[in-house]
Parts: sequence; structure tokens; C-alpha cells
Amino acid sequence: MLGGGNPVGGANPAGTGSSINYVGKHAYAYSGDVTVGSAGTVTAIAFNTQKIYIVGVFSPHLNGAFSEDFIFTVKINDERIVSVVVEDQDNEPYKGVRVIIPPYSKVEITIEPSGHTVDRSCCVLYTGEVHQ
Repeated sequence: MLGGGNPVGGANPAGTGSSINYVGKHAYAYSGDVTVGSAGTVTAIAFNTQKIYIVGVFSPHLNGAFSEDFIFTVKINDERIVSVVVEDQDNEPYKGVRVIIPPYSKVEITIEPSGHTVDRSCCVLYTGEVHQ
């Protein structure tokens, strides 16, 4: 069932969190603010898909202008499919990377500080269209 609300999985169709949300034929995951730095690599988003696939865009963002770099990594079924280094961007959003997520997949998006330990705020967005 993909007709509306949150039928496929995910529990928060109106907010942020680490899981996937479904509204009609759309899927999204918004990490919200994630503190990255002294704790090392942090999981920003993690979810499992069911009998659907999602065609979408992964967009890493820095919340503020920093002199440090951050490494954003997307893994599907524990295999790294893309890593993006986001540098100080003066609050301009990163354009994003198109990612197709297959059915029955375990998805994890992490953020890693690139050699620094000062805590900074980052966020990750994944938005897409659901297909059966």
C-alpha cells in the first residue's frame, strides 16, 4: 500500500529523525541537527526498505560556515556506494547525489569529521520517489 500517510515503514511523517518516512509516492529522511567532531563518525540516518525501491537524492549540509571538512558516506547493505567531502561552503547547500535504493536494503548515512575534534552541526537529507 502506497496510497498515503506512512504505510510502508518509518514512524514520523512530519519531522526529523534517523529513519525513512513515506507520504504517498514520496520518501524522505531528514536527520535534523547532528553534532559531529569529538565523537568521531556519527550515523545520521539508518533505515531498511521493504518491497519497494526509491529513486532519490542524497544531500549533505553543513549548518554554518566552518574551516573543517566533513565526509558524508552512504552505505547500502554495508557496502559504501558514495562518499562526499563537504568543505567550508559559506552556507551554500551541496547540490546532492542521485542514489537509487533497491528493495530490501539496509541503508546507513554517516558523517565523519576530517581530522578535527571540534563539535560542529551538520545534517543530511534524502528525498525520493517510491516505486514497486
